[in-house]
Amino acid sequence: MKEEGMWPNLATHGSLANGITLARKPGEALLVWNEIKERCGVDLKPDEGLLDTLADICVRAAFFTKALELIACMEEHGIHPNRTKYKRIYVEMHTRMFTSKHASRARQDRRKERKRAAEAFKFWLGLPNSYYGSEWRLDPDDQQI
Repeated sequence: MKEEGMWPNLATHGSLANGITLARKPGEALLVWNEIKERCGVDLKPDEGLLDTLADICVRAAFFTKALELIACMEEHGIHPNRTKYKRIYVEMHTRMFTSKHASRARQDRRKERKRAAEAFKFWLGLPNSYYGSEWRLDPDDQQI
């Protein structure tokens, strides 16, 4: 399709996102999101349904950095993300994340960036967290910590 100069439109991306949800393959959602980011604004303007579906997939899969990217994209396009929905998903699926007291130091170090992203997401949701920055967006400079 792409070799012939044809690119997927918004409906195609929406169908892909819905199929990814049903197949429970969150890694595929990241590929769709990367393609949308590349083409965003040029000839593709994502709608609420597509961004909401991709954000839902990312929250369920604990891809909080990508979920925050999608939420930022929603806000840039004037779409209000559904905090209540994402809060419910987070509480149901991830409240016990990173609570193991027996994790080795090496394992804790590997999880550091994921934990920071989870705390930033909890900050955005309004849940108790250890991320007390004034802005919920993860800056590229801050990710080096």
